[in-house]
Formats: sequence, structure tokens, C-alpha cells
Amino acid sequence: MPARRGLLPQPWRYLTVGNQAKWPQGALWRDAPMAAYFTRAVARRLKAILKDDGWTVYRLAKEAGVSRQTIANILTGATWSDLPTIYRLEVALQQRLWINEDIP
Repeated sequence: MPARRGLLPQPWRYLTVGNQAKWPQGALWRDAPMAAYFTRAVARRLKAILKDDGWTVYRLAKEAGVSRQTIANILTGATWSDLPTIYRLEVALQQRLWINEDIP
């Protein structure tokens, strides 16, 4: 798959260990693009909300109008998060996935 906008095909490929199973907790390359940090932050927050608030991927997909596979891809770093998807997830969850925080 060709790179999009100069990015590697999947965000998890910026992990220092290069192992998708470490996403989103693993460390990123020091010079990874800001988009990788953003996508990792969204995935971390989504994972925490699902766990802490008892959401299932199935329920979230249904309430947000987003496919289960898209949510799974965000959680595993297989896709770049886009704004319309993040918005739909935030509305369904009634929580922010992106909190304006400092990114290294």
C-alpha cells in the first residue's frame, strides 16, 4: 500500500519495536510524524473509555454509525483516524477522544 501524505501505510509501523501487538501503548520513533502521535493518543483514549465505561465495539459501532472493523483498526493502529469518524465516536460516547494536550 502506498504511503498517504508521506506517511507509512499504518500508524503502528512507527512503533520502535515494530510489533502491532504493542499498539497503542508502545513507544514511537523519536522522529515519528505528529499524525502518529495524534492517532496513538486517540487509540489510547478510545481503548480506556471502552474498558472503563463498559462499552463493546459492537455497541459503539451501532450507536456511532461506524463499522466494527473501523473501530478495531483504530484500536490496533491499522488505520489513520479521520475527523468524521472521531466525531461520530465522540458523539456516541459523549466523551472526547482527542483532548488538546501537548504532543512531543
